[in-house]
Amino acid sequence: MVDGGPYQTFACPSGTSFVDTGLVNGTTYYYTVSAAYTGGRDKGGESANSVQVSATPQGSTLTFTPTADATIKRGYPDTNFGSAKLSVKSPTVRFLIKFTVSGVGTRTVTGANLRLWNVDPSNGGGDFHVSDTSWDESTVTWNTAPAYNSATVTSLGSVA
Repeated sequence: MVDGGPYQTFACPSGTSFVDTGLVNGTTYYYTVSAAYTGGRDKGGESANSVQVSATPQGSTLTFTPTADATIKRGYPDTNFGSAKLSVKSPTVRFLIKFTVSGVGTRTVTGANLRLWNVDPSNGGGDFHVSDTSWDESTVTWNTAPAYNSATVTSLGSVA
């Protein structure tokens, strides 16, 4: 639909509401409404169009839970800690988290949030990097962990 028309009829619902499906996020759509007379002495007539309104659908929020997690320690380079509580108490300890992302389809991802809960205060919350997902929770160790991208996604300061 174009701002100001011309308009095209795309639905004639018999009720008092209608949901337009198949829209593209971020695209503005323009709507007017008219009423059709289907019975009584004015059968076959139609009202004038309502005032135009616009709507721009936005994306929905998708939530993903980790599919795997692991703590790795430089001091124990060949030890697998499995799915024990994630812990980062020094630069010689790292944790890995893996997510399987689905449901995005052709939508554009405009942001992402990672929510972690702190159980031990620290002067520094650490740096976050991206790595590949080739590791397995039950076998990964410091020596077998994938290299991570040197670019820091974000850094946390003091955490309480």
